[in-house]
Amino acid sequence: MTVFSLYSYAQRKATNGNGSVSQTPPTGEDKLFGGHSDLSNELRRLLVSPSGLNLFCNYLIHEFSIENMLFLIETQQWLDVLKQLPENKDENALKKYLPQSDIVFANPNEDMITKARLLFAKYVSNSAQFVINISYGEREELNKKFGHNFPSFFSQQTPQELNASLIAIFNGARVSTYALLRSSFGRFTVTAAYKEWAEAQKNNGIQIVNGT
Repeated sequence: MTVFSLYSYAQRKATNGNGSVSQTPPTGEDKLFGGHSDLSNELRRLLVSPSGLNLFCNYLIHEFSIENMLFLIETQQWLDVLKQLPENKDENALKKYLPQSDIVFANPNEDMITKARLLFAKYVSNSAQFVINISYGEREELNKKFGHNFPSFFSQQTPQELNASLIAIFNGARVSTYALLRSSFGRFTVTAAYKEWAEAQKNNGIQIVNGT
């Protein structure tokens, strides 16, 4: 199982073209996904490696926290479509490993609000199949928007307001979920499997940042 939602972000941020970790000034995405700490840079490095990604996903399955990865996968793909971001050119073999969200891509005629509500039902609602561990306040805030009052929250907004609301609607849950993922990654870095992978990367001339 080789999956990760933040591939496009990690691909842009992991390296600066010469094999070293990018040290560009933090952007809004950087702040959302952990800035330029050693642990965040190390995680980005792993995210653009099919073998590293596979190891980490298997670790998450055994840790019973794979829902964090799956949530980030689908919400990132939903955001990319919402923002109408151009599809990345297939310059890295990892792209072939990434799954396409059925919610996001199966029905191109379905509006983005409906897709967002399906993501909410899958990961956030009390009866969610892959319920993520977020705060009561964050869950209630999303419940107000996607629960019994749906779609009144969205119908009262102008198109410009609606687009801005949708882009930000999962931000709180994504920040919390990514924090949990980083915590899992910190534990993963002390395992024998990760150390063997990191050593193999170094032997292949790929720099790995030390620090957890």
